[in-house]
Amino acid sequence: MAKKPLDQIEFRKGTTIGKIKELMAHHDTQALAEEIYHRFMERFLIPLKSVPVHRRHGFFTMANCCLLVEAVQRYRQGLKDEKAGKKEQIYANFFRDFPGFSIDAESAKELYHTLRSGVLHLGETKGWLIHRKGPIIDFEDKTINATAFQRQLERSLRAYRDELKRKKWASPEWQNVVVRLNGFFLYSDLNYEHSAR
Repeated sequence: MAKKPLDQIEFRKGTTIGKIKELMAHHDTQALAEEIYHRFMERFLIPLKSVPVHRRHGFFTMANCCLLVEAVQRYRQGLKDEKAGKKEQIYANFFRDFPGFSIDAESAKELYHTLRSGVLHLGETKGWLIHRKGPIIDFEDKTINATAFQRQLERSLRAYRDELKRKKWASPEWQNVVVRLNGFFLYSDLNYEHSAR
């Protein structure tokens, strides 16, 4: 089977990388902000929300949310790939940038090393209890409300989209997005050879 050219690969449903490059060439910040927002929604939050609430496990919710936190912050900071940036600091920066979670920098780093790393690498919570009631997070009791966390994450994603729509193309916010998108294009190329980099 022939490999698709890079520009024909989907960025999200109905939008190709070629279309994203075209929007970038025209500095169409409004449309690009929407495309990025819908890519994240389509890949993370819509599938999560499609599971009936009574069957939506808190562990699954938090695994999904932990991935999305990192993905969004890599756009915000202009990190080309998974090697760029100190991962615990990426987490701290996300919660600094989105204060609705009420998580300070040191607590964010603790969350990275315990809950996030436990869920994604060990299939465990590393001492955390995930539930669906109470405050978003309680570091003293080590409890996290997966439903509230998900809702706050969705609000944060909308806030990021709206922030990008207000910014000019030459702004640091958009230049960071360009760096991340260029990294995405590189790794999405079906002819990409990891050993050649």
